[in-house]
Amino acid sequence: RSGALTISELCLQGKASILVPLPSAAEDHQTKNAMALVERGAAKMIRDKDLKEQLVKELKNLLDQTTIREDLEKSIKKLGHKDAAVHIVEEIKHLVS
Repeated sequence: RSGALTISELCLQGKASILVPLPSAAEDHQTKNAMALVERGAAKMIRDKDLKEQLVKELKNLLDQTTIREDLEKSIKKLGHKDAAVHIVEEIKHLVS
């Protein structure tokens, strides 16, 4: 799927992925999360309704095409923010002081 925690973990680990957004997620937020990565060349996405038709093809492509997999991993790593919680707390402290 492509919830916020999944996305953040993938970014921090730098893993190539095929995201399948949950179509019933509130305000279709999982599709928006997935598209944020897809538009940056950091993940692939398959809509839930297309999963049966496309998953094996996409998996095979990722496994067979080292360059594509490496490009996805390079791009997704750029989106990860190590110690983000610490930076958020520091910014909050700065704003309230």
